[in-house]
Amino acid sequence: KQLSRHREPPRLKAYKGTRQSAKAARMTYSIIAQCPQTGAFGGAVGTSSLAVGNRCLHIRHGVGAVLSQHRTDPRLGEQGLDLLAKGLSAGDVLAELIQTLGIGWRQLAVLDTHGGRSAIFSVTTV
Repeated sequence: KQLSRHREPPRLKAYKGTRQSAKAARMTYSIIAQCPQTGAFGGAVGTSSLAVGNRCLHIRHGVGAVLSQHRTDPRLGEQGLDLLAKGLSAGDVLAELIQTLGIGWRQLAVLDTHGGRSAIFSVTTV
């Protein structure tokens, strides 16, 4: 009796689309949220750039969550969490982080524990 041969899985085809759709395929997408029942924060990052996702998401239990994208600077996440820990609202934290040098190339999102207030910053240079 002859053994059946396994087929090789199909190979991925090169991406063929418009320039605009190819650009969208290389973008980073992220989300942060707070559970209304437990107060726990969570988030997810999906990106085409290797290992950059672990530089985007910053969460501290009982404090909040900060996302930094596009030429991300992980220091912004830690600075944001420190400001949230001092009692600043998401909007105040964002206003403080925007004063940071080189912010024009970044996208930021902040979520605080005070009723789940959020703030986002995105510029046209992205």
